[in-house]
Amino acid sequence: MILSAALELWVDRGYEAVGVQQICNDAQVTKPTLYHYFGSKAGLLRAIVELNDKRLGEFVPSQSFDPSDVPGSIERVCVGWLGYVEAYPRLARLFISHYYGPRGSEAATVAGQQQERWIERLECFFNAASEYHGNMRNRARAYAASFAGLLLTYGFLAVNGADPPERDLPYVISKQFMYGIFS
Repeated sequence: MILSAALELWVDRGYEAVGVQQICNDAQVTKPTLYHYFGSKAGLLRAIVELNDKRLGEFVPSQSFDPSDVPGSIERVCVGWLGYVEAYPRLARLFISHYYGPRGSEAATVAGQQQERWIERLECFFNAASEYHGNMRNRARAYAASFAGLLLTYGFLAVNGADPPERDLPYVISKQFMYGIFS
């Protein structure tokens, strides 16, 4: 109940614009209850980030990454990411908007830690894939950041009501990215 109330308020108004009292009012709990379970407003945001990590992991499991099959892995990750955005658009919107929030803000810091974990996961994949594709050596971080940025862009478009995606959008995104790294 508290997580849902905070998520809805933060998606609609932004993290900085919503106080703990408003979250408590919407969740129909007292401040001591919120503080007991989450410790602080930032603790509540961290709990939502953990939920987001779990949800994203359901759609992009470790099995998606096969360093010997870069094109297939990229496409599987695209399918998973877009599935996650479609299934949890409010959660995705919060993650994306706060990641791009003002640097140094509490929300951007917490979301930035999540994004860094995501980029590190992609970086490990690209490092492993470089064993199969020598031209990828020493570029894993750049590839991870670029691919994450591409996914965030398409996620941003989806949560902001862009035209319904093409049926083969994961294929289109993966080919767009693959052309860049293999050219």
